[in-house]
Amino acid sequence: MGYLTDAPDITCWRHLAAGNDLVTISQRIPPAAQGTFEGPRRLDVSVPTDDFFAAVRDFDRRFIAAMEERVAVLEQTGPPTDVNLDLAMLRAEHVRRSHWLAERLAAPRQVDWNRVRSGLSAISSWPTSESGT
Repeated sequence: MGYLTDAPDITCWRHLAAGNDLVTISQRIPPAAQGTFEGPRRLDVSVPTDDFFAAVRDFDRRFIAAMEERVAVLEQTGPPTDVNLDLAMLRAEHVRRSHWLAERLAAPRQVDWNRVRSGLSAISSWPTSESGT
């Protein structure tokens, strides 16, 4: 969202809570000089992981379909006057992007859990903000 003025910072993470497999989406809206986004400065929402991935797949499907329509129109009409656009490269890029989500979701996930546990152990001894230090 970096192309947006005063864009919100959005972070997602997957975790277990009370035995439920969840994804939490955290949105933080920075103080904005231009007031681009309205709403609470921070908003956290947790959803079942299956629902999250279904929404991601649905968005990807609709987005790729909308871009397919736009690319096809440009291939039929050509680019606007005074716009230099390589239609063959645009088509090739669109075809590559239409496979990104499936490829990413199919990629093996390798986590070095020993390293994660070691890091957790190291930071567990750090003082918390509640301890006053």
